[in-house]
Amino acid sequence: MPVSPRITLEEIARAAKVSVATASRAINKTGRVSADAERRVRSATMRLGAERQRAGRTRILCFLLANRPMLHPFHAQVLMGAQAYAAEHGNHILFFPFDYGPDVPAEEIRLPLLLDRRGLVDGYVVGGLSSPNLLALLRRMGLPFAVLANNVLGEWRSEEFDTVWMDDVGGAYELTRYLYGAGHRAIWFLSNRRFPTARMYQGYARAMEEAGLEPKLIVSDSADERDSGYIAAKGLLSGRERVTAIFAHSDSAAHGAYDAAGGCGLKIPEDISIAGFGDRPEAAALSPPLITVWGYPDQTGRRLAELVLKRIADPGGPPMTVTLPTKLIRRDSCGRAKEEAPPALTGDLTASA
Repeated sequence: MPVSPRITLEEIARAAKVSVATASRAINKTGRVSADAERRVRSATMRLGAERQRAGRTRILCFLLANRPMLHPFHAQVLMGAQAYAAEHGNHILFFPFDYGPDVPAEEIRLPLLLDRRGLVDGYVVGGLSSPNLLALLRRMGLPFAVLANNVLGEWRSEEFDTVWMDDVGGAYELTRYLYGAGHRAIWFLSNRRFPTARMYQGYARAMEEAGLEPKLIVSDSADERDSGYIAAKGLLSGRERVTAIFAHSDSAAHGAYDAAGGCGLKIPEDISIAGFGDRPEAAALSPPLITVWGYPDQTGRRLAELVLKRIADPGGPPMTVTLPTKLIRRDSCGRAKEEAPPALTGDLTASA
């Protein structure tokens, strides 16, 4: 658990009611320390840090971009929002891209070496594609952090952490209802095992079931979103299933579905409607422009930074949760459904896009 250079080991030991040697072992993770002593040292460190915050010391927050490319359009906007909020309150943001495996034990995750410097970072904004093992590591380090909860893969107790959620359940529900209102009944949800899509599917499925329709799911498994969308949509459109609309879990996956539809001789939206999620820059540039859902990434970043600074000021408070709305972006890739879906396609569909 990094400690500010303005806090001495003696101060921490005194506040935690442990020896200086015990405080040193707990902070540097050397030697054996009881769970109770580690908890008291961590609490004392955060409490003393909160006192510095009240005194007006400039804070340095680290934006940790996990398992996503540096120029990812959504997370770049989250970063800009966090940086803007931090600057408005006299603080700074460090940016670190960081890749790790979801199955690596927390104690074996190695953060960038610079972040191990004592006192450099006061808290973390966790963006990107995260897993519970990273959250366990950050909690063990004893520093405040807030996480973009939609992008955590795997089982975790979100109520125990400071989180910002994008209402992807509500956004997916609204988009599915819009497709239904355009006459679509054979609406398929295109998912991907490598991305957190369960909440979107939940909103989609609720809208389908309320309309008396059976949810229809097709799942891909590829780290390349556009490629996964192409493969899944090509398989769907080349089969005998009735399809009037495809709702892809991301705009890039929807882009792949565009490729598949074009390769199959289908026109959008005359023959099939395609929808995405995220409103990335490519969505408006597609032909026709893609109907999608906007998630306010800049506001997400601002609220994440806000939660970290609040946690620094009040380390003992209950976990905080913020849920931000989404907005349906209506564009031309959704048209009125034909009475009959496109017929099963024939011919050579094995050529790549």
